[in-house]
Amino acid sequence: MPSALLPLLLAALPQGGYYGSVDDTNSSTLRTTLHELIDDHQRFPYTSSGTDTWDILEAADQDPGNSGRILDLYKNASYAKVGGGSGPYNREHTWPNSYGFPQDGGTNYPYTDCHQLFLCDTAYNGARDRLPYAAASGGAEYPTDFNNGVGGGSGVYPGNSNWALGSGSGGAFEVWHDRRGDVARALFYLDVRYEGGSHGGSGASEPDLILTDNGALIAGSNTGQNESVAYMGYLATLLQWHEQDPPDAREIARNDVIQSFQGNRNPFIDHPEWVACLYGNDCNPISLTLDQNSINLATGGTVTMSLEAGSLYAGVPYRVLGTTDGTMPGVVYQGISIPLNPTGDYFRSTLKRTSPYLAGDAGNLDASGQATATFTLPNTLPLWLDGFVVSHAFVVFDSFGVSVVGASNAADVALYAGSSGSGELVINEVDYDQPGTDTAEFIEIYNRGNGPADLSAVELELINGSGNVVYETIALSAAGTTLPAGGYLVLGTSSVIASLPPGTPSILFGAADNNVQNGGSNGDGIKLLEGGTVLDSMSYEAIISGVTEGANHAGNDDSGTTQSLARVPNGTDTDQNADDFRLTQSVTPGAANQ
Repeated sequence: MPSALLPLLLAALPQGGYYGSVDDTNSSTLRTTLHELIDDHQRFPYTSSGTDTWDILEAADQDPGNSGRILDLYKNASYAKVGGGSGPYNREHTWPNSYGFPQDGGTNYPYTDCHQLFLCDTAYNGARDRLPYAAASGGAEYPTDFNNGVGGGSGVYPGNSNWALGSGSGGAFEVWHDRRGDVARALFYLDVRYEGGSHGGSGASEPDLILTDNGALIAGSNTGQNESVAYMGYLATLLQWHEQDPPDAREIARNDVIQSFQGNRNPFIDHPEWVACLYGNDCNPISLTLDQNSINLATGGTVTMSLEAGSLYAGVPYRVLGTTDGTMPGVVYQGISIPLNPTGDYFRSTLKRTSPYLAGDAGNLDASGQATATFTLPNTLPLWLDGFVVSHAFVVFDSFGVSVVGASNAADVALYAGSSGSGELVINEVDYDQPGTDTAEFIEIYNRGNGPADLSAVELELINGSGNVVYETIALSAAGTTLPAGGYLVLGTSSVIASLPPGTPSILFGAADNNVQNGGSNGDGIKLLEGGTVLDSMSYEAIISGVTEGANHAGNDDSGTTQSLARVPNGTDTDQNADDFRLTQSVTPGAANQ
């Protein structure tokens, strides 16, 4: 970790940064919030006497070795800057404008969007024409020059060459290995940036640009007219190219230049992990999991931490950080949200790498983007640490070890003296009613005790308030034999389970929706039992004899709003449902209630 990080991170306060508004919980929230962030950029004319796309691209595609020259996209040739007009290079639309937006007219935003335009050798641009991106074995070869340490050579497929096969939408153009990721990320940007509607500033109509693997849809987008919906591909190829050619320093610098004009960035250069989230709903590629979630102070112990970042981060530096001061709100550093509060002696010791309790906490990820670290406590620590929770997360850097480019989830280790049974389990959060069909129901169980809770004989009963009868019984042992101190267990639908923090124990409801009844005039309830002994219970929307704790029920979950009934502060249990539960719009399955 760069030495400059220490004072900056210690002084940092929670703040948004450029990507502060992005929600990468799942592919839907990521697409929506990214679109809102990069939408409505400043448009520059394609060609004009003032600042135009020529000016921007000659700055963005400048040869790193000579500021008076450009380095083109496909041939990797270095040409003297011509300032626009005729010359050995022109402007390549990576998404061919013939697929959906061929007519500029001064208000065509994708036509002049420099995140998708690249300076390109004129002959190579003509050879690419409007070929979709795909493997082109057996096609014509378009070799590269050796420049900037890459390229050169020919004759062996795929080598360092581009390849063109067939013609039009039925053909294929395969980009050489050092720039194929660049074009892939340019098209991912277009797919998110352009979703139809109109520009928020100028009011100009914009197309909905969609990546696909359907060749017929691509061909159908070539109408000679600006279309409201258009397609390009091939998506499967672009996803593969993104993995094969991760962002490099040149691409990041290009992003900076274009932002300085247009005001927006290509997010997939800064956050390559978001591609897996957007197109595969794999939204937790950087994850930290533990082999156990608690340590007994009386005996000491070791927790093994598995760090997983994926092949995109193969070989890059990482650092494990920790805190005893909680995970919310965390801190944002260099635009990356790190889910640890950056205060306290333990945080400082992990930042300075002086903690005697961590091993393997810094280094380089292996070829699979993985590493292992350990957190070890001796049996000589004071027992007054009973109840402390130590949270860890890890950050990954760019290949130069300069910038933080990603952070994992936080994983908690609870410290306790001795052991506890399952009597500290509580029903912590319930969302039984959502707008429309109830497809995001869940019940969260929390272990508020000082040690692991035995789940072997614990059951959850769902109770119909009309007649006070049990309509469903679920054995919690389906999620494992124990729940660690401070741990969460979530029973929910598939969409809820998919959104949980990595490693959260879970039980999938039996149906896609309507598993938990919605209350009504008689109310409904939930009981947590062990061998017939009630550990906890609550009712909602009405009082139910033998179920409601205290004088009144927990409350009503309005189906018109996304919200839940949650114990606030987290885990509070005074045996008074009305006092312990709050109606909150901060829905947090698998995490502390807010």
